[in-house]
Amino acid sequence: MANTPLLLLIAVLPALTLCAYVDVGIINGTEAKPHSRPYMVSVQLNNQHICGGFLVSESFVMTAAHCDNGPGMTVVVGVHDLFATDQFTVRMRVRRRLPHPGYNNKTLQHDIMLLQMHGLCRALLVTAIATATFTASFGDEIINGKKAKTNSWQYMASVQSDGKHKCGGFLIHPSFVLTAAHCNEGGAMTVVLGSHNISAQRKNLERYKVQQRFIYRSYREAKSGDDIMLLKLSRDVSLSKYVKTVKIPKKGRIIRPKSKCLVAGWGFTEKNETSDDLLEVSVQTVDPKICQHLWGKKKVTLPRNVICAGGYKSRNGACEKDSGGPLVCNGEAVGIASFNSGNCMRPDRPNVYTQISSYSSWIAETIKK
Repeated sequence: MANTPLLLLIAVLPALTLCAYVDVGIINGTEAKPHSRPYMVSVQLNNQHICGGFLVSESFVMTAAHCDNGPGMTVVVGVHDLFATDQFTVRMRVRRRLPHPGYNNKTLQHDIMLLQMHGLCRALLVTAIATATFTASFGDEIINGKKAKTNSWQYMASVQSDGKHKCGGFLIHPSFVLTAAHCNEGGAMTVVLGSHNISAQRKNLERYKVQQRFIYRSYREAKSGDDIMLLKLSRDVSLSKYVKTVKIPKKGRIIRPKSKCLVAGWGFTEKNETSDDLLEVSVQTVDPKICQHLWGKKKVTLPRNVICAGGYKSRNGACEKDSGGPLVCNGEAVGIASFNSGNCMRPDRPNVYTQISSYSSWIAETIKK
């Protein structure tokens, strides 16, 4: 029926209003029994988890309006472990996105959205919305970050779509920004440089159209590796005291375990508030063998050419909204934020970064084209 989405919004809005300002993150939680929460779904873009949600009818999922990432979103139902699928797991394309008409992306008022799926999902239908009385999250924020000092990250870029921040990136050449391949959403993309605050037209803020995207030839998805992309800008950047390039490593450069590094981004904070100001946090690199052992517990084999840092044994690090940003060690961008375990507030596995030194030849060749 034409009014079905509106009726669903009216039905669940009173209950969700009570949870409008609950902080993101499951604190001191225990792992749910597999498939004990059949209504829980993973809302994804480019096969990467961006938000949680839950089934409210055979064809509709309820989630937060700030999770709207434009066309191309999918919903994974029957999922328990984001990195392991089974016979219960089904991926469904989103047909329509229906955010609340009064949603405000600054105050997060009326932060509610319905996703209409292609097809029906009878087997996992929630029979009573009232059972969804808890919040589940895989996390998406810079954890325990502080506001970056003005002009301390002159190479930092905000990769945007439809004027909204989607990923981090960094300037390595007057015409090229480096970011993660999974940040490619299709459609028009722009890059913002020159300001640590991306909320308004600041004096030194400059916006550049992306003329061409170069994705590494063997890239399939983030957790399979090769998560790297070059963005060629429509015009050269005028370098200044506000905008500079960052040095990247030569081929063969290896980062030792326990190296002290920095990451930065404009993602959500641990208080579930968007940050217009660039946040930074200190992290430490993790031994590759330890990293693989920890990820192996989730039956994940780490791809080649990655660096592990932050997350493990700390509450510091980057999450999905900060994808594409640099891992900076001794003033050199050595990694690109790729993926993590999703549990940002209580991480049990390190964050994973694409190792730039493994792609130095490809980067040089692409820039020369």
